[in-house]
Amino acid sequence: MKHAASVVIILDTRKPLKDGTFSVKLRVTWNREQRYYPTGKHMSQADFDKVMGERPRNEAKETRMFLDSYYAKAKSVADSLPDFSFEAFDKAMGSNQRVKSSVFDTFEEYIERLNGESRISTALSYGNAMKAIRAFTKKPLLEFAAITPDWLVRFERWITEVEERDKSGKVIKRRGTSTTAGIYLRSLRTIYNQAIANKAIPSESYPFGRNQYIIPSGRNVKKAVPKADIRKLFEYQAASDTESYHKDLWVFSYLCNGANMKDIARLRYANLDGYRVIFVRSKTARSTKQDLKPIVASLAPAAKAIIEKWGQKPALPQTYVFPILDADCTPQRERSQVQGIVKQVNKYIRRIGKAVGIEQHLTTYNARHSFATVLKLSNAPISFISEALGHKDLKTTENYLSSFDDATRDQYAAALTDF
Repeated sequence: MKHAASVVIILDTRKPLKDGTFSVKLRVTWNREQRYYPTGKHMSQADFDKVMGERPRNEAKETRMFLDSYYAKAKSVADSLPDFSFEAFDKAMGSNQRVKSSVFDTFEEYIERLNGESRISTALSYGNAMKAIRAFTKKPLLEFAAITPDWLVRFERWITEVEERDKSGKVIKRRGTSTTAGIYLRSLRTIYNQAIANKAIPSESYPFGRNQYIIPSGRNVKKAVPKADIRKLFEYQAASDTESYHKDLWVFSYLCNGANMKDIARLRYANLDGYRVIFVRSKTARSTKQDLKPIVASLAPAAKAIIEKWGQKPALPQTYVFPILDADCTPQRERSQVQGIVKQVNKYIRRIGKAVGIEQHLTTYNARHSFATVLKLSNAPISFISEALGHKDLKTTENYLSSFDDATRDQYAAALTDF
């Protein structure tokens, strides 16, 4: 008598992921032996209960549709085998083109990997891209074969499409901008490359690149602050300790090679070496494709004064320099605290900028661009600027600096008639 294999979707609570969630898996049982197959989904127990409840809604409903589809395919494969064995089941599932060529499956697997590596912000960005693609297709399953240059053009147009106008015809709501479309499409391109690397689809069908579809690039908006305006920020007398603290964090970023707030938040006293601060950028710390070089910034007197004023005491090697992060916070908590300090620094630096007559919309990112701009206008070698910023090649730095030439361009233009 043939013994049927049991197939069920479960939340594997045996081992939590780094973010505290659990993997959603397909559990196959046959002859008292159980094997688990990842679906690419991960969630908390509460979220899993919502998804598997009687009436899931919104994202829970989409997830339920995906899991139901995954279960149905696995159940169909298991029931179709004349003599069930896990080897035969694995082979049949591996040859199922609908499973192998699913865009959303590959997205989910990649997002799970990012979460497992504590790359929370990147995982959320890919999740937003997948959500937009789901809304565009309105289907629970999307195969890579459907992603053609024409499909990509239509998706880009849909992202930037006007959703609502007021009575006068003025646009008051869009799904996104060309920059948004570019972010989503670059995520999709990465997922497509993942599928090719996994031999799930042939490379010949690649729809991106020359003579195919070109992803829109965002506008190269000028982000550097003129040196005269930076001086105004330095000389501004803060009205309170809170205002002074957040201004000083912006100044510290500017002085220390344009370090972003996440890297500043992660600085420990062990990173300070006399008159230098040495750290590895969090953005590239997980890379295995390059020989990572630490950023080495000279601690100017103003930077050392900021550490002396706001640094946590006692100054032990493993103590965070600035009171931004908890001693042992989870990746999710770290992301929340970094976002919080970025928001506060932006709030106060904009307020200060307005007070001293700076029209430019200031953010933490201006500090990094301003650092590079001042070096460039001071005739620093581009190789030095590239190393200081942590770029792996000079071309990246050249592209990064391309929006910083307005003042120089105007100077040389004036010289044409300076007889």
